[in-house]
Amino acid sequence: MLQISDLLKNISSGQSGIPTRLIFNQLDMVYTKLRPGIKILKVEPVKLGSLVYMLIPSQTDANKYYDVDFLFLTKNRITKTTKFKVYSNSPNFGFSYTYLFHKQKSILFPELYPRIMLTKPPKVRNPFEVTGFDKHVYSALKYIYKENLAALSDMSINKAEVEVMSFEDKMKTIKK
Repeated sequence: MLQISDLLKNISSGQSGIPTRLIFNQLDMVYTKLRPGIKILKVEPVKLGSLVYMLIPSQTDANKYYDVDFLFLTKNRITKTTKFKVYSNSPNFGFSYTYLFHKQKSILFPELYPRIMLTKPPKVRNPFEVTGFDKHVYSALKYIYKENLAALSDMSINKAEVEVMSFEDKMKTIKK
């Protein structure tokens, strides 16, 4: 299972022709734009840690949201060594990173992805198979990173079950 720091290693200096600072600056600019629309739907304590359900707005359409959900192996604060699993129905994550996260046993809700995404490497979208940040996953992680998950789960006690849309269903709604 991946740790937060594993993703940071993949965008470290010396591995890319693009300076690391530029990558993080671009991700931070996207986060700044998306931040006002980010929603934490529910934080649920589970045996292994905390399930976090979030909605992250599209960068191009303020009325469109993607599910970004995490299982953090902690019930309190997230650190760079916190192990996690993630689910995202954003197209970039699905087509670029699903296979790689699944290979690392870090995909949450694998049944919500088409089987081919779990079994076939992303030869076109991520030919070097770099496990990195999708802008929606990065924004969700940055938003929740300094929060106390136990306090958020206390505030979520009376919230209804969260319906997570499958990747294929999300793609159908995008095409409409």
